[in-house]
Amino acid sequence: MEREIPGWEDDTIGRPQLPEESFGEFLEVKAERNKDKAYLHFEEQAVSYQQLRERVSRVANALLDMGAKKGEKIAVMMHNRPEFLYSTYAAETIGAAHLEVNIALRGEGLAYIINHSDSETIILEQQFLDSLRLIENDLKNLKRVGSY
Repeated sequence: MEREIPGWEDDTIGRPQLPEESFGEFLEVKAERNKDKAYLHFEEQAVSYQQLRERVSRVANALLDMGAKKGEKIAVMMHNRPEFLYSTYAAETIGAAHLEVNIALRGEGLAYIINHSDSETIILEQQFLDSLRLIENDLKNLKRVGSY
């Protein structure tokens, strides 16, 4: 069921997410409506709505395969890049909450944020794996690590 909101009918962005709709359903509608239109431009790369849907779905399935589930908290530690969006959107797609972790954090500060967010999964860039390894014994709830 699709409801039009006045003023949004011809906008490539489409309509806002409806309260009863999951983020995954919302993304499906957006991708179907806008297919090959660019969702984002990053450096020399353009990503269409269709590509966005495919990439988010791939990450969401990887999270589920790792054991992530609806209602859990997923930390994301990345620079400003498309994979950051894929990861946060994938978390929302499976019904998890996502936490954006400051990429400058190390040691006790990083452990504090991960522990106090109750994150069970973290998705990060490979370059941050060493920082995570240094504190792995201090992480109470973290069960899964995914990296780009």
